[in-house]
Amino acid sequence: MDADGNEMASFDAISGPMGNGLMPNGDYKATQLVTMNAGFPDETGLDFKLILVPVGDVTKGLQRGSFRVHPVSFVNYGTYSITGQTEGCIGLIGNKNAAPFLQYIQNYYQTHSFIMLNVSIIGNENVKKQLGKKSNYQ
Repeated sequence: MDADGNEMASFDAISGPMGNGLMPNGDYKATQLVTMNAGFPDETGLDFKLILVPVGDVTKGLQRGSFRVHPVSFVNYGTYSITGQTEGCIGLIGNKNAAPFLQYIQNYYQTHSFIMLNVSIIGNENVKKQLGKKSNYQ
């Protein structure tokens, strides 16, 4: 979204359900894009991560860190699909989302030094309670 609330771009993504569950709702600042040896390749081998830093009290009381936006593999087997999972990051579903997202972010960083991101997952209980290192979001 731009400053006037107009949608600039949209990408299909998931969060969780493994490890830390869903990404906690709130504001994040993306200041670094890693495009080599990021550890999150999609089904074509495209591999990157956008590092997110929580802003304010987003993660107060949470027992986790390492907030990222990265690709997850997507394979369509005709009548059903298998989508990768995340451990609490935002996962861009397949190369059809990851490749245009990466291009968009690289272009954006040519004229900006950071990106503000607001996560608002409906029904996200992640910010309310954690059990151990795993989120309780039932």
